Amino acid sequence: VWLDLDRLKVHEKMDRQDLRAKRQEIARQVKEQYYKILETQSAMQASQESIAFYQSLVTIVANKVKQKTALEYDLLNTQAKLAKAEYDSLAQRNTQLSQKEKLNEMMGRDLATPFTVTPALAAQETPTDMAAAREQALKQRPDAQQARLKLRHAQYDLDLKKAAYLPEVDLTASYTKSVNTTFIPDESAYIGVVARWEFWDWGRRGDEISKARRSVSQANNDIQRVDAKVATEVNARIRDLQNAEALIGVAKKAQDAARSKLQVTRNRYVQQSALLDDLLRAQSDLADATNDYQQAVLKVWTARANLAKALGEE
Repeated sequence: VWLDLDRLKVHEKMDRQDLRAKRQEIARQVKEQYYKILETQSAMQASQESIAFYQSLVTIVANKVKQKTALEYDLLNTQAKLAKAEYDSLAQRNTQLSQKEKLNEMMGRDLATPFTVTPALAAQETPTDMAAAREQALKQRPDAQQARLKLRHAQYDLDLKKAAYLPEVDLTASYTKSVNTTFIPDESAYIGVVARWEFWDWGRRGDEISKARRSVSQANNDIQRVDAKVATEVNARIRDLQNAEALIGVAKKAQDAARSKLQVTRNRYVQQSALLDDLLRAQSDLADATNDYQQAVLKVWTARANLAKALGEE
């Protein structure tokens, strides 16, 4: 009986680990949606910078057209690029609205619930001790805990199969007292022991024990396999995060260089020492550099979410 109760407790713990795994997956999906909103917000900020640039450039080119130092085509081309930047901004704003509604839905809130998102790259530290991170993951990951609970469950099952060889012993007791009797004793009591044992089982119990032992061996192998999988994932996710964080510095320098080049080219264009095509190319280079930086930031957010999942965090 006690073995059955212990096995049921282990099964209950296994169910809890299943629930934890589902909760962690939901948390990962929420983080992923949050990062999508952050990515769109960053793109919107870049679009606003482009709009401000093209608005200023339209004014400059319009004055040059009046002064006969620029062609009407140049003005139309600049206005078209302004219109494209404004369209991109509108599309991004609508995309973010849909993304926020999706996140509200995932969190069980009213779709129109307003909220803001804030990047927090500097708020977390990247783990440097891989051994400690692996140990943390083995304690927190549902699959690692499940593997160990399955081993305990298999061991209890083996103990139960072995216990089947033992006879079932029942202790019985009885006491009676008679009133107004002459020919039989007034009181009687007895204590007895009843034993039941299945003598002939035709090898059934032996087969069950062999099968239970194979289950224990398989459970031990599963623990080794899961532990290796956890270690591999944690190591890979830490390295991915290190690479992503290093890439941010590279992308930021490229963005700063492109922004400085755009400012210099703009001044040269105003002074008529650079062509409009040079200025537009410099703006395009800045847009590409900004996009690269946004993607680098997104890689860091994604890498952190993947590492949290590998560590078993919720």
